[in-house]
Amino acid sequence: VESADWTFAIKNLIEEISIDVTAPTATETPQETIKADGYTAEIKWTPEAETFDYNKSYTATVTLTPKDNYKFAENIKINGCEITVNEEGLSTADGFTVTYNEDGTITLTKTYEATAKAKITYLTPPENVTLEEHYASAEDVIKTLPTTVTIESENEITSLPVTWAFDGTYDSTANAEN
Repeated sequence: VESADWTFAIKNLIEEISIDVTAPTATETPQETIKADGYTAEIKWTPEAETFDYNKSYTATVTLTPKDNYKFAENIKINGCEITVNEEGLSTADGFTVTYNEDGTITLTKTYEATAKAKITYLTPPENVTLEEHYASAEDVIKTLPTTVTIESENEITSLPVTWAFDGTYDSTANAEN
């Protein structure tokens, strides 16, 4: 009988992971990584952004890759939560959808609520209009009024259309004030 030397590589089992993804905040830079022991955690955002925009929802996709000599347990806990299967058949834990990949990685996906709406900082009022001729109806007067206003917000300056309406009685007599 010949003897043989056998070498077994025993991998450290990761049974629980702690994932702390900072929720999107308008004008902030997206988080890209999470510090971890035994694995790396890379975050990709959809839609991609150098800074988060106002009034937009973002989805974080976190890819967990075990380091050499480590592997993830099949029933891993995420932030202390066991993975469950929801009514749509998706594996979830602590608000993340969990996918075990064939290459030994785990993908966590979470969609966050829309970031705050940009606040209007200034509204440029339409220019005053002095009517120098007589109009038979309020509708005819409305046709002469400005069609846009300029709005400045925390992130942009834009022109928006204006819709004018008349709610009342129009006096069509010459020199009447309406």
